[in-house]
Amino acid sequence: MHKSKAIEESEEMDDKFDKTKSEDIILSVKNLKMHFPVVKGSLRRNVGWVKAVDNVSFDIKEGETLGLVGESGCGKSTCGRTIMRLLKQTDGKVLFGIDGKKVDLSTINDKIEMQKFRRKMQIIFQDPFSSLDPRMTVRDIIG
Repeated sequence: MHKSKAIEESEEMDDKFDKTKSEDIILSVKNLKMHFPVVKGSLRRNVGWVKAVDNVSFDIKEGETLGLVGESGCGKSTCGRTIMRLLKQTDGKVLFGIDGKKVDLSTINDKIEMQKFRRKMQIIFQDPFSSLDPRMTVRDIIG
C-alpha cells in the first residue's frame, strides 16, 4: 500500500520536530485544559462545564513569537491567562525553560515564586480595531 504525499510530508515534519533540541524550547504547553463549571439554582449545583480551553499543545523556541488567533470568545485570553497561572488549569502541563532548566509551572503554588517566572513572560492583548483594517487583505496587513 502506498502512502499519500500528504502523509509522507507529515512524517517528514514529525521527524524534523523530534530532532529539535529541547534546550531551544523555552515554553512547552502540553494538553492544556481550562474548564469552568456551570452552576444553577439557589444551591449553586454544578450542571455542566464550559470548555474554554481544551487540549491545547504547542512549543515556542527561543527567538520565536506566537500569535494566538481566533474569533471572539474562543478562549485565546483564557489560554494566555492559564499559561501565566493567573487561572488554575483543569489539566495539562506548562513547562517553562529558564536558566537552562525546565520548570513545570502548573506545580508551583507559591505566589512569590510564580512572580519570578511571570517577570520573564508577557501577554500582549491586541486591539482588533486598530490592527485589522477591513479594507485590507490579510496579506497586506501582515506583509
